[in-house]
Amino acid sequence: MPSTRKKLVHYAILLIICFSVFQYFKTMTFAITANTAQGRIDDLHKSWQCHRNQETDREQCNWYYSPVFSFQDHKGQRHTIRSSISSSENSHYNIGERVTIKYEKQNPGHSKINSFNGLWFKAFFFSLWCLPVALVYLFLYKKNKPDSDIHPAWQLNLVKSSLLLPVLVYVSSQFNWG
Repeated sequence: MPSTRKKLVHYAILLIICFSVFQYFKTMTFAITANTAQGRIDDLHKSWQCHRNQETDREQCNWYYSPVFSFQDHKGQRHTIRSSISSSENSHYNIGERVTIKYEKQNPGHSKINSFNGLWFKAFFFSLWCLPVALVYLFLYKKNKPDSDIHPAWQLNLVKSSLLLPVLVYVSSQFNWG
C-alpha cells in the first residue's frame, strides 16, 4: 500500500497534466470556433512592473508593452482591446500594423491577436510544465514501481502524453483554424 505522500505526489502530477491538457483544449476550441477579423495595432500600452529576482533577492523593474488593437466585429461594431500578453520588448508589434484577430461572436471583448504569443502562449507555457513533471514522474515510477496503486500502463501513458503535449500545442499553433 503506497504512502499518503506518494499518493499526493501522484495526484499533484496528474492535476498539473490535466490542467495543461485543459488549457490546450480551451485554446484549440477558441481557435476553431472564434470569428476572424482584420485589426490594427493602435497603441503599445506601457507599464512599469517590478518582480523580485529569487537568485539575488533584489527587486527588478522593467517597462512592459502590451499591444492595444482595434477591430470591427460581424455586426460592424468597433472594439478596442488591450492584449493580456505583454513583453519587455516593444518590437513585437508596430503602431499601425495590420493583424488578424480571433474573437468570440457572443462576446467580442474576448479577443486575441491570432499569433503564437497572442493565442497559444498560455497553452504552450503550461504544456512545458508537463516536461519536468513527466520526467520526475517517470523517475519515481521506475524507482517505486511495485509501490504504486495506479496501474503501470496508466502511469506510462500519462508520461508519454505529457511529453508530447508541448509538441502538440506547437504543431496546432501552425495551422490556420478557421
